[in-house]
Amino acid sequence: MLADASIVPAFIRLCGATFGHGCAMGLQVTLPETLVVGKGCFFATGNILTSVDVDRGEFKVPCVTRMSDHTFLGNHNHLPQGLPEGSFCGVGTWLPERPTEPHYSYFGNPAMKFKRLSSQAAGKTNQGPEPASCLARFWHHFSTSVLDVFLYRGVQGMVTGAAFVVSRTSVPDITSVWQVFEVLAIYLVFSLGSWFIFSVLLGNMLFNGKAPRSNAYYSTTVTRWFTALTAQQRVFKLPFQTAGSCWQAPILRLLGAKIGRRFFCMNELVLVDAPFTDIGDDVTVDYDGQVRCHSFEDFRLKFTHYKIGNGATIMTGASVAMCDAGDGSTLRPGSLTWKGSNLVPGGTYEGAPAAAVGDVEHGNQCSQLLYQL
Repeated sequence: MLADASIVPAFIRLCGATFGHGCAMGLQVTLPETLVVGKGCFFATGNILTSVDVDRGEFKVPCVTRMSDHTFLGNHNHLPQGLPEGSFCGVGTWLPERPTEPHYSYFGNPAMKFKRLSSQAAGKTNQGPEPASCLARFWHHFSTSVLDVFLYRGVQGMVTGAAFVVSRTSVPDITSVWQVFEVLAIYLVFSLGSWFIFSVLLGNMLFNGKAPRSNAYYSTTVTRWFTALTAQQRVFKLPFQTAGSCWQAPILRLLGAKIGRRFFCMNELVLVDAPFTDIGDDVTVDYDGQVRCHSFEDFRLKFTHYKIGNGATIMTGASVAMCDAGDGSTLRPGSLTWKGSNLVPGGTYEGAPAAAVGDVEHGNQCSQLLYQL
């Protein structure tokens, strides 16, 4: 329910975690009593910050998860032991052991290690969000923690209540099967109407392809993006599933995406940033496949237009993140691209970060030869 609310650190602190000041994060998978977070950290949603292990009926917590000062996480990373100061993790990174050197970046599974670019360029680690006025900070907290958390749900409840009143007024007594369908139709109309008003009209008004490409954390672009996602993906969702049907492409077009002909997808939330996505003809996206066009880099939200070419295939659990996919390219199951690593036309890629299949096989052969030596 809290999702990207600014009160998430305070909420997790109340549950038993230890936090420094100046932290911002979405909801995490964690055991709060075993989480220690330093100051000036940023964690996107969906990270696993716990060492909990459940094996053959035994619940074990081998260690405390320690996230040092100024650590920065993307989505869906698994860090059971934590990170040293100034570290960065991209998306889908797994680090079973805590690194010893500070100010490094990690990406993939197994994780690649490289010098953190921000500290290398500026000579220091990012110290947190850019300075903002008191009014900007107030609106950020009010929008994400009050409007997004309570107002939308209140409006949703009012829509349901209005549907109830109208159905009871129109059909005071149900004496036939047709009256049952009449009541269901009333609820469906209210549900579709609220989805169209809040997810399509309001969502496109708040967040569209004209959004600035780089935005400070306390800017109104960030709060508008949070609000639009809350409406579209969490509160005012369609009353029926469209994944795998001919209805999905028209629905995504209403949300701002450019979708070609014969698009087939088995994932309801395939586009994180629909207004910045251009999908060609005959594209296939399997279960849990996803296309992402945004990144949080040193407390700045950045958008870029990306294109999925004609005939491209994104297989089960794969993510095309911050790059283009050429015509006829294939991203194999569970693979993840990284920013700027475009998929060439006709190429097949796998791994995290994704590499051309020929390069992956050559790397595996070299590893086997080295092991034999």
